[in-house]
Amino acid sequence: MANHQGAFDIFLIYGFLGRNFKWMMKKGLRRIPLVGAACAAAHHIFVDRSGPSKIKATYDNARNILKEGMSVVVFPEGARTFSGHMGVFFRGAFMLPTNCNYPSCPSPSMAVSM
Repeated sequence: MANHQGAFDIFLIYGFLGRNFKWMMKKGLRRIPLVGAACAAAHHIFVDRSGPSKIKATYDNARNILKEGMSVVVFPEGARTFSGHMGVFFRGAFMLPTNCNYPSCPSPSMAVSM
């Protein structure tokens, strides 16, 4: 989990995490030319919050990816923070690892920002 302050955050996480992972991202990002297709081909997780059954399907997909041993990276605020202040977190970012009995690891930037 990391605070999302700009597009460069994505490149930093790719460069310094040192392991394979899947992103959890808003389903609207799928519509971005090339980026959406690349993320779908890489089997990243698109979060669909359009109804309870869609949320459950997204949650089940993420849980299966975690059970396979893959890490999941999420920006719990759900969007970039242009002001530099922490926004409201979506609870699903914390429910997923808790319900699966896996650890969650906030990034150092979140710890400093809090």
